[in-house]
Amino acid sequence: MAHRLRPVEPGFVASAPVRLESGGVVAAPPHAVFAEPARTAGRPRRFTAVRGARPARDGQGRDIRPRGGLWFEEMVFTAERGACFAYGTDRTDTPGVRAMAEEWRLVPRGSGTLVRYTTALDGPAATRAVFRLLRPGVRRSVRDAVRRLVRLLSRATRPWRERPPGSRCTARCPGPARPARRRSSTCRGSGRPGRRSG
Repeated sequence: MAHRLRPVEPGFVASAPVRLESGGVVAAPPHAVFAEPARTAGRPRRFTAVRGARPARDGQGRDIRPRGGLWFEEMVFTAERGACFAYGTDRTDTPGVRAMAEEWRLVPRGSGTLVRYTTALDGPAATRAVFRLLRPGVRRSVRDAVRRLVRLLSRATRPWRERPPGSRCTARCPGPARPARRRSSTCRGSGRPGRRSG
């Protein structure tokens, strides 16, 4: 039976009795990385144990359905673009859980981003003991999820190059298809002639 969990605040992630952490580095800036954890539909791509995810409460929350028949209703409580995305579990049918939250923290690392993922939980002593026994498996799941996130972002942003203002374009600029013209065109800022059409 579903039950409501204790409301949590951002400080809970650091103070929870049980915490699991994992991380990885992705070759993209924080503002580009932020979009993936915030995307509800991408949850099953990161966690293979999740079979479904959909927005709830007018986009302020989301329903998560892991494999095995469990259910979680999450509410976002921190959304600092390019820095942190965190959410707590509002309701669940998982017995023995009093409070639960997850956090994705993004830290600039050179030209890329260090992604730090933390899941935090509170419950009766028996629940905490069981969770600690499951720690190796949970940690592998979290580590694999971060690795998938890193791969997803690496594919989506490779190669990631931010040109300084006023710099010249070194390749043909991508853009929407344009009607064929008989005169040659040039890539804005490159000075290189385009292919003659017609």
